[in-house]
Amino acid sequence: MFGGLRGAIRLIGSSLTLSSQLTEIQNVIDQTFGAYQGALQEFSKTSITEYGISELTAKQMAGRYQAMGVAMGISREQAAGMSLEITKLAADLASFYDRDVKEVGEALNATFTGMTRPMRQFGVDLTQATLKE
Repeated sequence: MFGGLRGAIRLIGSSLTLSSQLTEIQNVIDQTFGAYQGALQEFSKTSITEYGISELTAKQMAGRYQAMGVAMGISREQAAGMSLEITKLAADLASFYDRDVKEVGEALNATFTGMTRPMRQFGVDLTQATLKE
């Protein structure tokens, strides 16, 4: 009897956590994507079947890239396209290298701050010498 009650309480707790995460990410999307959030909504609905990432993860990642792009002065429209493509790239790299998509996402985040080393593990060399070639 108590085991079932504990299980029910855990399930309710998990549901509340997920609900809170969805609310938080929707606030980020509303603020950063603005009128361009339709493309993200469409992408996230099929992200599990097309890219193997959940709707929540797709929104979290794209929202993070969108926020960084907008903060760097990129237009919302351009940042929206960029954030979706980077999210797709993270999913592709994660699949190709058999890594967690969030790990790849963190490595991609580092490139926004000029750190190129994290991407080397995925065969991407962004050093000045390589970029000049």
